[in-house]
Amino acid sequence: MANHSLSYRINSQLSSITQLQQLAQAQFVRAVTVLKGESQWQQTLLSHFVDHFPLPSRFHIGSTKIDGLVNIPPNQGKRLLGQDTQLLVVTIDKQFDANSFNAALGTLVGGGLLILLQSEQSSLHPWLVGAISELPTLEESSLEVAQPSCFCLDDETRLTSLASKSAINRFEQQEEAVELIHHVVSGHRKRPLVLTADRGRGKSSALGIAAARFNGYRPLRVLITAPSKTAVVSALAHFNSELAGQSLSASSVTLEFIAPDELLQTKPNCDLLYVDEAAALPISMLKQMVEHYHRMVISTTIHGYEGCGRGFSVKFLPWLTENRKGTKSYHLDTPIRWSQFDLLEPWASSTFLLNAELTSLPKPMVTEPIRREALTWESFDSASASSNRKCLDAAFALLVNAHYQTSPNDLMWLLNNKTMKLYIMSYDDIVVGSLLVNREGELDTELIERVQLGRARPAGHLVPMELSNHLGLSAAALQTCFRVMRIAVHPLLQGKGLGTEMLSALSQVAKGDVDYLATNFGATTELVRFWKANEFGPVRIGSAKDKASGTFSSTFIRPLSADSVEWIDEARNQFNGSLYFALRSHAQDVEPSLALSLMNSAESKSLSSISVSPLVSNYARGGNSFNSVRPFLAPLLPLALSFNAGHLSLLIVAVVAQEWSWTAIAEYFGFAGKKQAEQAFREELSQLLTVLQCK
Repeated sequence: MANHSLSYRINSQLSSITQLQQLAQAQFVRAVTVLKGESQWQQTLLSHFVDHFPLPSRFHIGSTKIDGLVNIPPNQGKRLLGQDTQLLVVTIDKQFDANSFNAALGTLVGGGLLILLQSEQSSLHPWLVGAISELPTLEESSLEVAQPSCFCLDDETRLTSLASKSAINRFEQQEEAVELIHHVVSGHRKRPLVLTADRGRGKSSALGIAAARFNGYRPLRVLITAPSKTAVVSALAHFNSELAGQSLSASSVTLEFIAPDELLQTKPNCDLLYVDEAAALPISMLKQMVEHYHRMVISTTIHGYEGCGRGFSVKFLPWLTENRKGTKSYHLDTPIRWSQFDLLEPWASSTFLLNAELTSLPKPMVTEPIRREALTWESFDSASASSNRKCLDAAFALLVNAHYQTSPNDLMWLLNNKTMKLYIMSYDDIVVGSLLVNREGELDTELIERVQLGRARPAGHLVPMELSNHLGLSAAALQTCFRVMRIAVHPLLQGKGLGTEMLSALSQVAKGDVDYLATNFGATTELVRFWKANEFGPVRIGSAKDKASGTFSSTFIRPLSADSVEWIDEARNQFNGSLYFALRSHAQDVEPSLALSLMNSAESKSLSSISVSPLVSNYARGGNSFNSVRPFLAPLLPLALSFNAGHLSLLIVAVVAQEWSWTAIAEYFGFAGKKQAEQAFREELSQLLTVLQCK
């Protein structure tokens, strides 16, 4: 450093970065440089070349502002979705957000430049430090960028290989997708199109482009639904851009976003329905959409955490092709935003496990009964993650495939957060189960009081905070719990009791360490039954639906210590007392089968006698009116569940527990109208009374 003046050094460094970007432009790949040094030097260097990039396409993600760049908070990278970024500067510090980073990185186009700002004092997990060390790096004291062999853009072997490859039309597959979308509208009804793609392949933009190109042919209303509006930013942006480039003075086509739950509740008319990131929606919702809308394009990402994996491909697609014989599928694998020779994409996929793939299983393991003695259970040591990469890949692949909400941040939290722990179950040394837990609770009384008054929401304590705030139970926050955040079993081994094995093993590990186990999930009939079968009891159902999944969050807990039993009993009693109110108010429109599962999961008091009003018997045989007998029907429910082993007609559940209107009953159960619906209810009620009177 002493041998070179500051200006000489800066000029040399700028020249090195410029040469790197020129190579990237020639190859239509993305360049990257890590600036490692003091903040003042980094900003001085940046100030010399940010103006080389158009202002709307240069961004900085970080907590401090940098002149000349559009500054975005560390966790807001998704705000760039739908845009083309040419210069992306990211500060790598303790506020680094992996979800935000990967969302923003997907907007960086070929020929663009990624700059990572890393200081010597950055306290990062060795996993991330190791990954960053693989990238081209410019030290403050150096004159040029050091390019590791695996990331060298001017490597002779690479250049020779590129020269030998013929140019690929990267838009060819997208144009084909647009044509197929048009055929959905012009062709026969009930022939949906399924589009799948990796990230950056132009799937979502194809939706917007195709909609805009209908303009001028005839008026057309296109609706697009997805787990969140953020997911369709690209489609809407390309729709507007394509329209703006047309010479037509007025638009005859509209493209509107609608949330999945609102779509199914209101069922608005449209000429074409797009369902984007479909793998992140419950299969039950997708089926309802297919049954109601006859011209559909169903698209989803298959890598990068946007998809829930096997549920979509193993369960939904076979159902779709069986029920819609003319279904057509098309996969886009050619990247559009950058060349297929881009090096950043495989680096990000490897670093954040975006390409996590399920382990193949030997056929005997799948077809033969489980040998319990071949199962092993262990906790994953995040400190040695790099040396245990194969195991982590397999375990994380299970989580990604089982839970669409699993994200790059989950990986970072697992590696960095001491309260989070991953447990792995192996079968003959093959990872077949993953269980991710977070240690929560042990809050002080002052903080608990603030939580109960709605003045504090301590991060990382979801269940204790919920129980103390919504149920008024201080003990839940004073004590400690393991919250099961994710549980996943290899899809080819599901239904064989491995999930139960893992929860049993977790209970043994946790006993003596924490007071209770907890879980919070979007309630479905199957999940409620699973958790109840594993001795977890319900203590709360949420007050509003999740817009993406259309489910209500539910909290189930299992006591481990004697100290937790008393307040958990109180929590269960509160749930039992409030459930029927919930089912006829904010949770009234849940599936009757789910309502019944929740009713069965509530602890009912043992009943020694049966008392049924004569009015009920008369009504069942055709006498009096429904309104006159209505007050006497509710007491039948605990009677029926107690004496009939939890079995109850779903029609009775919908009428009595959920108080559905006869119109809703007729539509849901397929009756011609109110008269037929009520007659069917009388018959079901008569059968129930016969069963009860035999007890």
